Amino acid sequence: MTDKAVASAVRLYEIRDTAKRILKDDFDARMADIGMELQRMADEKKCSILAAAADVVGEHDGTYTTLFVMAAAVELIDKQAGSKIENQ
Repeated sequence: MTDKAVASAVRLYEIRDTAKRILKDDFDARMADIGMELQRMADEKKCSILAAAADVVGEHDGTYTTLFVMAAAVELIDKQAGSKIENQ
């Protein structure tokens, strides 16, 4: 993994942690809702979760939109990665 990729991953986890602090008890439900939509979009467009998230962010300018959509992408990717590890 390149230094740039590591820095990007760190930033994405920081975004996710910020969303957790803002949403508190609503975090899991909001991330699940947004994550389902991101997965639907990724499947429809045949692209990655991050690419789908970037599309949403590009179409809907706003700090909270960016924060919550990217946080949901991190949560979804983490859950998918965890599921793959558990199934090995």
